[in-house]
Amino acid sequence: MKTIKCMMDHLYWADARILEALEESEMKNKNLLKLVRHVAVAERVWLSRLQGKGSAQYS
Repeated sequence: MKTIKCMMDHLYWADARILEALEESEMKNKNLLKLVRHVAVAERVWLSRLQGKGSAQYS
């Protein structure tokens, strides 16, 4: 469980850095926004699976 907590802490840190960079860029790069959306959906799928829930709605 300690490993997963460390991974989640890093995930929150990394997501915050990504959001900061997007805000600084004024979110003008459409390809970058698509990539960030993809990462966010992948994180949601991962979390759903850890919680024992289905993830088909995220496909």
